[in-house]
Amino acid sequence: MESGAAGPAQGVSLTAQADQPGQPVRHTRSASLAPGVPERARTTIEWLSLALLVLGGAVAVGYWLAVVSRPVTTSKMLPWLAGRTMGLGAYATLTVLVCMGIWLRHPWRSRWSVLSPESALRAHAALGATATVLVVGHLASLALDAYAHVGWVGALVPGMSNYRTTPVALGVVAFYLMLAVAGTAGLAGRLTKGRWLTVHHLALPLFTLAWFHGVLSGSDTGTLRSMYVVTGLAVGALAVTRYLVSDPR
Repeated sequence: MESGAAGPAQGVSLTAQADQPGQPVRHTRSASLAPGVPERARTTIEWLSLALLVLGGAVAVGYWLAVVSRPVTTSKMLPWLAGRTMGLGAYATLTVLVCMGIWLRHPWRSRWSVLSPESALRAHAALGATATVLVVGHLASLALDAYAHVGWVGALVPGMSNYRTTPVALGVVAFYLMLAVAGTAGLAGRLTKGRWLTVHHLALPLFTLAWFHGVLSGSDTGTLRSMYVVTGLAVGALAVTRYLVSDPR
């Protein structure tokens, strides 16, 4: 998009001038300032592109894990495979999301700065949106799958699933915590810092519930045991050092 043309549509600002002292101030248009609308448009395009990239990568990783852990030989297993694909993709995305969130406030961040604060926040937002979309797809796929015996009630109400009731209930609670964390993060500019940040700190209990949900409810946990161990230790180590290590600054 071009940004050199002047006019209200390009976000040109008004500056105040006075011909002589004592005369009323008149407003003139200034085209020298950087227009705001193109900048917001570029930010939106970058955010959407990053979200699509993360979504595609998460689905690919989830599909590979689902195929490796439980090969599908008949078409009737397609809903189950789709649910496992999006569930594992959501878990992988959530792991990176929580690790990045902890790292943004970690004392060691000043020593090893990989991304700029702006880029890190954009990536964090894209990961959050991707994880939410994948979890919704995971719930819908398993609710529609007759083999899973979860159903819509079991997918939305904790403790109502016929399939591994308690582990599935943990996943449902984790889903509602995710909605709360994502919703308050979206309202961060409208809520006081203490309110939205308090809810945002539920991301760590959310990951813990998701971890237990995956370990206890997945029929392929034995194959994916190493993945759950590595991801759980990674998040746990970051969380512990985040609060116990002193800030070098």
